Amino acid sequence: MISHRCDTQTVIWEEKIVEKAYRTFEGYNLRKPLDFAADVGVSDEENNRLRDILENVPLRRIPMEAIHAYYDYVNAAHYDGQFSADDFRYFLPRALELLIEEFVHMRPSLEADWLLSCIRRAISRSSAKTRWPQKEIGMWNRVHSSCRRMSSMMWRIPDN
Repeated sequence: MISHRCDTQTVIWEEKIVEKAYRTFEGYNLRKPLDFAADVGVSDEENNRLRDILENVPLRRIPMEAIHAYYDYVNAAHYDGQFSADDFRYFLPRALELLIEEFVHMRPSLEADWLLSCIRRAISRSSAKTRWPQKEIGMWNRVHSSCRRMSSMMWRIPDN
């Protein structure tokens, strides 16, 4: 699952942090039916396909497309931060794994950058920082700061 295009030390860090993320959030289960609707303009068929993936595919195999659609929905639909915190945290280790894979390997897509922003905004708007256990906030902060640091290194304009 982890791409080995980086040095050994980076790959080991990546594997450890991903496994720690899954352990940190392993106590959460997905409620069905999931509170989810894809972007405006997406066909009912596509919306149902994404919902089916989110509800039925094992967490570690959910593709970026579906994880992105879920957090994009949370970002757009729940301005008050009242989304299901359990659903949000159920998907979070997979989202963090996908982000780490892209940012550590210095190849983040715009989709990954947007996903990082959606999660950050949702956590900021909600009561997560005061109500979530410290180990969960700590895990998020660790991954977020690493991804932001790598992103800023990649998009820096070289000095000439």
